[in-house]
Amino acid sequence: MRALQIKGRLFVLALAALAAGCGGVSENPPAGGNDGGSGSSSGGASSSSGSSSGGTSSGGSSSGSSGSSSSGGTTTCPASPPNGGTCTGSLDCEYGGDQDIDCDTVWSCIGGQWSTSDTPTDGECPTSSPGTDGCPRSYGQVPKGQSCSGSMECAYPQGRCACTIDFGPVLLEDAGASWVCTDPETGCPEPRPQLGTACANEGQTCDYGTCSLPGGVQVACTNGTWALSPAGCAGVVR
Repeated sequence: MRALQIKGRLFVLALAALAAGCGGVSENPPAGGNDGGSGSSSGGASSSSGSSSGGTSSGGSSSGSSGSSSSGGTTTCPASPPNGGTCTGSLDCEYGGDQDIDCDTVWSCIGGQWSTSDTPTDGECPTSSPGTDGCPRSYGQVPKGQSCSGSMECAYPQGRCACTIDFGPVLLEDAGASWVCTDPETGCPEPRPQLGTACANEGQTCDYGTCSLPGGVQVACTNGTWALSPAGCAGVVR
């Protein structure tokens, strides 16, 4: 089926080129398997939200030939989940807007194809707002480091906190739950930026609770957008 789609796309491009050569007006060719967002036909880069608030999930919009390669693949994150199709480069694109990445859906451009193995979880999703589900009313009222009971995740403008077992840098087998909040490096945006949104400091790495919070991740500014960055955690100490 993909081969037929590609042949059809090439046929449309050939007709467009013939019409242009005869003085006619050609329309934009369809995007390569991408249904997200709207864009221009200039083939230039599409816009990127890049907000440090992490509240938006789009890393840019793309349709028609905007942000696309000659093969029809997108080069920026579509405004809506691509649900398959072709792409160009290496991209991580997050959709959902939650501070806990486990509550969102992530599509990645791998080998020229959009793919995902990610589906939002049900347990603690979406992350609770201040003053609900046992969460303190403000970030300043979170008793960081103090013991707690239950399973709570709380989203604040300053970042995410949870009643959980802090397993970094090592996990003590008999450790009890306590209040833990994200504590990224100086200069890192809070709350966590959504994957695929724009960043300015190429190579900057920010850890958002990889070893201390459920759904914690490390991200890096890669080719102008925030992308996943591998991070390991120590094992259990008995």
